[in-house]
Amino acid sequence: MVLSYSSQRKEHALHNYEAFLYLIKAKDDQFLDWAITTAYYSANHYVKSKIFPVKEKVNSKDIIYEEFDAYCIKKNKYKGRSLHKVLIDLAYRELPNEIAGSLKKLHDYSDTARYHDYKLSMHGKKDSLKKDIQSKMDKVKDFCTI
Repeated sequence: MVLSYSSQRKEHALHNYEAFLYLIKAKDDQFLDWAITTAYYSANHYVKSKIFPVKEKVNSKDIIYEEFDAYCIKKNKYKGRSLHKVLIDLAYRELPNEIAGSLKKLHDYSDTARYHDYKLSMHGKKDSLKKDIQSKMDKVKDFCTI
């Protein structure tokens, strides 16, 4: 049986969420950068599962985009922009600000962990970071799975 786009995204989101839960518990925060990254990608997939298919008016006609990649191609959204930022913008348009803001913050944390400071040199603030990540991840998950 072929899963719908939304079901595929939810399945992938759950896989990443389970990886996040495993990594966030690692001794001495050894893989906190990967925990943050899997949290973001889990949220990314949950948001896609909730938004798509999405309908827009184009020249007074309703156009339905079945999936994120088709939306980006048809809307020509690639023009030098990160696809992550395209999704965040779309989330702000289609979802409550609290959910879109949680996705954005998880993206920002992930970007820092992946490209700027994988050790997350936070001088003792890792517990509050972990709580914030868990809270934002759970808000997105809970909203997108109801």
